[in-house]
Amino acid sequence: MSLFLTSDEKTLKSYNSRVKFSNEISQDFFQDYPFNLSLKDVYFDPKFPTLTSDNAPHVITIIKGEDHRLDEFPQTFKNLVAFKSLFRKKVGQSVSAPLIVHKDIIRNNNISEIDSSVTFEIHPRLNIAFSCSYLKDVSLVSKSNIVEFLNSFMFPFHIKKPLKYSSSGTVEINSNLDIYLSQNMLELLGFNQLESLTKNLPVLHFPKIDANLNFEESIVVHKDMLVQMESESEIYTMYRKNIFDKPKGEISLTFSIADQEFSPKVLLDLDLFNFRAKNMFNYGEVIRGMNIVLLRKYISIIRERVINSNIDSSMEERKNLDDFLNYLVKNQDRLGFVGWGGIVTLKQRNRNLVISPFHNKQNQPIFQQLNQRIQTLGNTPLLIQACQDLFFDSFVVSLSFNQNLCDLFGLEYNSSIKVEADDVELKNEMNYFRCIRQILRDSYDRDFPVFLEFFKSQEIGKDSRKPIHALRTETENLYSLYKNETYFASGNINYLVNQPKLIFVTCNFVQHSLFGSTQERLLGFFPLNKSQNRIRGHTFKTPLVLKTFKETTFHINLFDENMKPLKADVGTPTLLSLKKSNLNNMFPVTLISSDKINKKFFPENKSNFFKNKLSLPLLISQKWTVSLRTIAFPKIKNIYKEYFNFSVKLADSDKVIKIDIENCYITNVQTLLSLLNQAVQTNLNIVDHSQIPTFKLIDGLVSFETNNYDCYMDGNMIRLLGLAHSYQTQTQLFEYQTSVMGVSEPLITIFQPQEIIVLSNIVEEAFYAQKRPNILKILPVPIQDKLTSYNYIEIEEFDHIPIKLDRIDEIEIKIVSRKGELIEFVNDDDVRIQLEFREN
Repeated sequence: MSLFLTSDEKTLKSYNSRVKFSNEISQDFFQDYPFNLSLKDVYFDPKFPTLTSDNAPHVITIIKGEDHRLDEFPQTFKNLVAFKSLFRKKVGQSVSAPLIVHKDIIRNNNISEIDSSVTFEIHPRLNIAFSCSYLKDVSLVSKSNIVEFLNSFMFPFHIKKPLKYSSSGTVEINSNLDIYLSQNMLELLGFNQLESLTKNLPVLHFPKIDANLNFEESIVVHKDMLVQMESESEIYTMYRKNIFDKPKGEISLTFSIADQEFSPKVLLDLDLFNFRAKNMFNYGEVIRGMNIVLLRKYISIIRERVINSNIDSSMEERKNLDDFLNYLVKNQDRLGFVGWGGIVTLKQRNRNLVISPFHNKQNQPIFQQLNQRIQTLGNTPLLIQACQDLFFDSFVVSLSFNQNLCDLFGLEYNSSIKVEADDVELKNEMNYFRCIRQILRDSYDRDFPVFLEFFKSQEIGKDSRKPIHALRTETENLYSLYKNETYFASGNINYLVNQPKLIFVTCNFVQHSLFGSTQERLLGFFPLNKSQNRIRGHTFKTPLVLKTFKETTFHINLFDENMKPLKADVGTPTLLSLKKSNLNNMFPVTLISSDKINKKFFPENKSNFFKNKLSLPLLISQKWTVSLRTIAFPKIKNIYKEYFNFSVKLADSDKVIKIDIENCYITNVQTLLSLLNQAVQTNLNIVDHSQIPTFKLIDGLVSFETNNYDCYMDGNMIRLLGLAHSYQTQTQLFEYQTSVMGVSEPLITIFQPQEIIVLSNIVEEAFYAQKRPNILKILPVPIQDKLTSYNYIEIEEFDHIPIKLDRIDEIEIKIVSRKGELIEFVNDDDVRIQLEFREN
């Protein structure tokens, strides 16, 4: 007997949707109970939103006032007092920072606030502004419409919008502001080759979208207190602490006097935070204070060295030494040592820090005059030694600053500056605002304000051809795109990016089965069809037969491959077909490479080699066997730089440069050539295609122009690109100014493994040539032509492999090629394997 469950049945107790529904069951259905049930067919409409909301911004735009001008921004913001204060001209050595905050939402009559929310904040005290653009679950139907829609509503600070839809059908991004884009949006726009995820980033918790809408629209200036500021923004919760507990600056010096080396450190309080309504920070005052402390340290080292030398001296001679050293300090300006800082003097040139060594060429005549004056005093050995140490035997080697001073002076952290005879001018301008932003961020041991993290990785720029993983939340990853850099999508706009790769069907009326580190009432899982325009009907070849429980209402829930509830668009109701069965109930175990709890037990788990600790041990007799019944795994990479690389050199040069791309999965030749051309540009640092080797696709064949370079290519790459019918055993030279036209279609899967071997620790050994591996199953790799779905294989005939263990606490899976090498998947954490245990 069959049972059909449908999402369009109306019930009084619950609201049914296509992905979560309930059906009341007639008691007549249980008249022959007990029985088992199996899920035979699923009919599901694969309509999903183009972009989904996960309570994290899709776009974050960053403004650091010191990097921009007011005329770069829309008039709407130019009229705001708080915004204008970000770009006021700095006077002399001082910067101003009024104590105000402005928060608001962007209201646009052309789009419903039901679909989107764009908020912005302006913080003049920190010289920053940022916007957070959220979208609800939205469905868009045209590629050009997607770009136009996002440009119109996601980038409020931009006059020139950053997204460009090119004639080739791909997207380019070039922004004059630093921005973050969600992984969801980047993948939609065709950015398939993103940088690897950074595991040690903190998990950010953004405020709920609705909370961002309750802004106080007035601007309030506070002259002597931070109470209102602290109530308006969590950014300032540690500001008051830094007023009283002043941040520390530390300078480390290394220098020698004669044959003795010294490495002193000086520590000073930095007066960076205050209550003043209009904060005035003066670089010159801070530098003068540092020079005073440095000078004291240097003079004390000189005095101690001279006193502890082997020179006999009286109390009067020691007093004369102190008088001489005090004379130098008090009369430094008159002597020509203006602003003296000891062995080095810190100076300001415009907005850059200059490190001036004391023993430079300009001071040498002064040293000679002072030394001659001391020599004329007669028998004064301490003074003579002090002059020798001060003026002739001291040599500075290097100095470095702690993080606070590195941020203030525009240095990379842990930079050590070598100082010789000439002044050293730092290339980056000093930046008070960068310093206080970082100090505020570092004031928190944990639970820091999410908005301060925006500026942590953006403070000192980094050149990259790809968006960099910079922020993460529990549900989304955000990538950093630096201002004035152009980023090219490697693929076309992908409407289906938010389709789940797998759909798991769970219920309340069958037995639990082992599922990763937990247990689930799982009826089965299936892949999603690529098509968005027709009902997906999936028939299970070998459905699970599961023990059934009597329930008056059957509940069904559909989840994605990460066991997250599906977000389905409006569509045809879901229909499940189940059948009664008198077969014995099965004992399935589902293994998950990315299971979070197992990641804690086995942090080295990867998609191709992982372990799952079961939620309860399996006690097995010798009669038990195991079969692999279903496996779902990501795309297998088909481009490997081992086979896909070539070398180039200018015709009149001996310098050879190797060109390759990272191992990846490519769906079409155009994307491959796009990546290859970008690699050529990056390695040769030349953008003009007329000068460098360039690849094009013409009528399905690869065209190759060497231009100004000799190109050396081996047989693997030649065969893959279809540049020859035969396999070339020797490296081929394509001379400069040569045009090559392919003779056959490129074979982008030629080096992809054609089968995978699944090994497991729980099964008996097998004979494989001269080896004895624990083979669970050898499987052919399906044709990988679907853009969004997993590789999914459902086994019809089970192998029933004997189990070698009598107790199973954990199961290890290793997925290799025929060579025994681990298979390279596109993702690191997404393999699902379902085993069936059976007693013979």
